[in-house]
Amino acid sequence: MGTVSAQSTEGDETISSVKVTNAPTNPQLGANLADRPEPAAVGDTVEVRQELSPTLELGEEYFLFLTPTMLPGEAATQYFVTGAVAGLYLRHDDEFRRVVPGSGDTLPDTISATGAASG
Repeated sequence: MGTVSAQSTEGDETISSVKVTNAPTNPQLGANLADRPEPAAVGDTVEVRQELSPTLELGEEYFLFLTPTMLPGEAATQYFVTGAVAGLYLRHDDEFRRVVPGSGDTLPDTISATGAASG
């Protein structure tokens, strides 16, 4: 979970800097990778690379399902939204709503700010 603090573009791609405000952990995440990345911590800033609309909006708070880009060079430290747009949730009061419902993945439609999922 985090707030978009800056944005830039590289060709057709948008790079958003997201300041992490909450970072749930799961020891199984990345367990299949030889070089497990360190999880983001509260206060860290992560860069999210997007090729498709809708893109993250500056100043908005999101709950994001992310995956490492695995691109070469500096982009290797960046992330893609899982399922292109499927793992993108925008805050609405006390819940996060899926920005693109029915985008083909089996993710919940809403996630409450306290952690319970529905949908």
